[in-house]
Amino acid sequence: MKTLLPFALVAMAAAVVALAAENPSLAGSWKMDPMQSDFGASPPPDSFTRTIEQNDPALVMTDAQTSALGDDKAVRKYSTDGKEITYHWMGNDVVSAAHWEERALVVIGKLNAGGSDVVVTSRLTLSADGKTLTENGKIAVGGNDLGEYKLVLVKQ
Repeated sequence: MKTLLPFALVAMAAAVVALAAENPSLAGSWKMDPMQSDFGASPPPDSFTRTIEQNDPALVMTDAQTSALGDDKAVRKYSTDGKEITYHWMGNDVVSAAHWEERALVVIGKLNAGGSDVVVTSRLTLSADGKTLTENGKIAVGGNDLGEYKLVLVKQ
């Protein structure tokens, strides 16, 4: 029995390492594909780029976009273990957290806009060839679903 315990601990540690290694690398420079993206009733940005630096659990996303509202840039420094961060985006402070669910990075952002609580839940998935990053998101305002969007990014 005593010899089985160290073996079991080593096996469990190896399983944890193997699971951590399964997270896909989202690192790189990405550009929006406007033909594949869908923003529902909202107009799409004129341009959108995202740069991702990843060294799990650290993940830094830098988004830059141009739209009818002007230019905006947001830098988000996540820890993919679910720790909350705060960043500034489109004139609002956003409290956000990221974590892995299987091979998808799930990001939940919360903010107060005009007195209403807004929650944006995004799932980022990487294509099998690693060339396309898709973000499927849902937006809720005051606890009610407002809409969904799909942002498709192509690796540069």
